[in-house]
Amino acid sequence: MSRHLERLRGQLAVVTGASSGIGLAFSRLIAAYGGDLLMISDRADEVTAAAATTASDFGVEATPLWLDLSRHDA
Repeated sequence: MSRHLERLRGQLAVVTGASSGIGLAFSRLIAAYGGDLLMISDRADEVTAAAATTASDFGVEATPLWLDLSRHDA
C-alpha cells in the first residue's frame, strides 16, 4: 500500500470532515507521504487549527476550508 501512497507527493487531496476523527487521521496520513491538502469541515476553528498543525508537522501545504457540505447551497 505504501507504494501507492508515495504517489501522493506533490498532489492535492481534498478531505472532508478533516477537523477530527477519521478525516483528520486521513489528512495526516496523506501529509506524511508529501501530499498537499484542502481540509474541509463545518467547524471553522478546528479545521483551521488542524490544517496549521498538519502543515507544520509534515512540511506540506494544508489549506483549511470552512464549509457545511450537508447544505444544498454549499
